[in-house]
Amino acid sequence: MVFLRAAFFRVDLRAPLRRVVLRVAFLRVFLRRVAFFGAAALDAAFFLRLLAAIICNYPFSGRLVDQGGCLSYTVLADFMQVLAYGDARIDVRIDGSAAHTVVLLAGFPLAREIWDGVAERLAATHRVLRPDLRGMGASSVANGPYLMESLAGDVAAVLDATGVERATIVGHSAGGYVALAFARMYAERVDALALVCSRLAADSPDLARSREELALTLERERSIDAVVDAYLPRLFSRTTVQRHPELIERVRAIAKCTDPRGAAALLRGMAMRNGSEDIAADLAMPVLVIAGCEDAIVPLDEARSVAAAFPNGALAIAERSGHLPMLEELDVTASALADWLASGSPA
Repeated sequence: MVFLRAAFFRVDLRAPLRRVVLRVAFLRVFLRRVAFFGAAALDAAFFLRLLAAIICNYPFSGRLVDQGGCLSYTVLADFMQVLAYGDARIDVRIDGSAAHTVVLLAGFPLAREIWDGVAERLAATHRVLRPDLRGMGASSVANGPYLMESLAGDVAAVLDATGVERATIVGHSAGGYVALAFARMYAERVDALALVCSRLAADSPDLARSREELALTLERERSIDAVVDAYLPRLFSRTTVQRHPELIERVRAIAKCTDPRGAAALLRGMAMRNGSEDIAADLAMPVLVIAGCEDAIVPLDEARSVAAAFPNGALAIAERSGHLPMLEELDVTASALADWLASGSPA
């Protein structure tokens, strides 16, 4: 009986095992060929993109850009992602191809879309970079809090990735805090500085406490609604509220896309920031301050004081704007920046 069973297994199982072995061998050969032709296709795509960049004069970077769970890709045109400190991925929009670079930074709780109109106009004569701050817009949410110095380091990483040594840095509101931190840390890389509805002073204890409370609410509710409700009513002038409700809805839509985790981390970073009064007198580069006459967050008198604190400070006022003059009075804001840039103030 033992002999018969052994014979049975030798006869009946030998053929199925042979088929399994052959199938495994075939699969290995197939996968090797797929890998070979896949790599060849990626190489071909790279050189086709490079050829297109040469022929069409597109901006091109040969850097491989980290995409998290996606395959790395080669930057060719208008968008790129830069891997920054703490594994944050900073998403950047690039417009224009002129020699001089302008960096536009959005305020809280917004994203680069608030600069669309200004970027379109400046891109005719400048290269315009619009990175979303970490945790905002299309950039990734990294662990917080987001200190202004960390965000300034992200801007430096963007300049490095795009091959820019020096630039004009323009910051709106919280973006202005980042611009000031950048000027403190990388003064040699700043041609000129523009602050739009921003301030030099740190948060008061009461304001810092309210930011922490709001951050806790965002984390508890896992929703950005509390920030939208707290900030949106204070962003606009009376003229905008009465005549341009569509603008308010546009800003609401941008803010609603903000990840509450990123918003909480940035709220804490703003609350922890140091004031910049100590460096203003030492910043010799040209500085433009743009103020909204009806700004409920940074009053006009404070904006005047900010401009006066810099040796080469200048002030432009948007008469019918609140905290968002780049949207409420696009022509005024874009012209103020363009004229200032054209005047030769930036190096």
